[in-house]
Amino acid sequence: QQNELYDYDSMGLFFTSGTDGHPKACLHTYDTLIKNAVQVVNDSGLNSNSVMLSGSPFTHLFGILSLHSSIIAGCTQIMEPYFNPEKFLDLISKCGVTHLYLVPTEIVDLLNVIKKTNRIPNTVEEVRTGGMFVTENIVYETQKYIGNIIPHWGMTELGAGIYNLRTYPAIIKSQTIGKPIPDTDAIILNSDGKVAAVNEIGEILYRGYNLFKYYYHNEIKTKESYIEINGNKWFKTGDSGYKDENGYIHFAGRNKEIIDRGGMKINAIELENILSSYEKIIECAVVPLKHERLGEIACLVCTASDANMTLEEIRKFLELKGVSKYKWPEKLLIIEEMPKTPTGKISKGALRELAANYKELENK
Repeated sequence: QQNELYDYDSMGLFFTSGTDGHPKACLHTYDTLIKNAVQVVNDSGLNSNSVMLSGSPFTHLFGILSLHSSIIAGCTQIMEPYFNPEKFLDLISKCGVTHLYLVPTEIVDLLNVIKKTNRIPNTVEEVRTGGMFVTENIVYETQKYIGNIIPHWGMTELGAGIYNLRTYPAIIKSQTIGKPIPDTDAIILNSDGKVAAVNEIGEILYRGYNLFKYYYHNEIKTKESYIEINGNKWFKTGDSGYKDENGYIHFAGRNKEIIDRGGMKINAIELENILSSYEKIIECAVVPLKHERLGEIACLVCTASDANMTLEEIRKFLELKGVSKYKWPEKLLIIEEMPKTPTGKISKGALRELAANYKELENK
């Protein structure tokens, strides 16, 4: 496999973010990365007069995408060693930043500073975001306080694979991850191993020029990640979703984020999206806890503006939202700061371990 490194005009190895604690090294080439950036520039408002600022490190594919995009567009890229919301707000104002690349947690931090200081930026044209699910609350608040948000769906294995166009209305951006980029495709595979019907949830499969070549020194995982359907080779993303009647793809979470409560399935991403709109919750994640009788139950881990927030008020909020009772969190853990990966994503692996080892979870 090492000898093959030179067969693809290889460009670099990029590690998956490891939100579940198991990062892998993906081999990418100039073809897979640069072509992807050219497409993003073509679909964006980037030009030689643009000013870009990325909160994503240039060791991560989202940060690399922003760097390549600025080179292709011939525009200014501000180089900051790390994300700091106060510093970023200063830079936006001082440098006239027009394009931001931020993961959702960074957008939340920036929004909190903007609302606290009432310093609303007026130069930002686009906020491209990816790496995790973007809640409706983030979409509408970003459009209101910062600029036009462009949610991306992708991963280290394929870069920017599916995204919204800047012309899409906010309602589309808040409910879908968009459509596959040109010259690529995505289908949904249902639990029977067949191509899913419209609105039927299954695993998102992907194919296109921007796919990585293989996991470095991990031939077994590489083979396990692909499946052949009707003569075409598809990458198994491990993400769940469905395609609506208009061809938009809706994200339903990582397959690993489905909580099995006594045979009843709870979609953690769906629940997090609803909970993120509760006024006392700043950031949140729903993780499974082992249960002797039910197998798994849902545990809400969050940062909150009120340290005395109770599980009972969370349940009342979900009831008002029409959420089925079996989906309600049965444990609540309020922490001071959410653990993050180096790329700014919430670390679900760390949260599962934290929740599992916490002996005095509330059950009010």
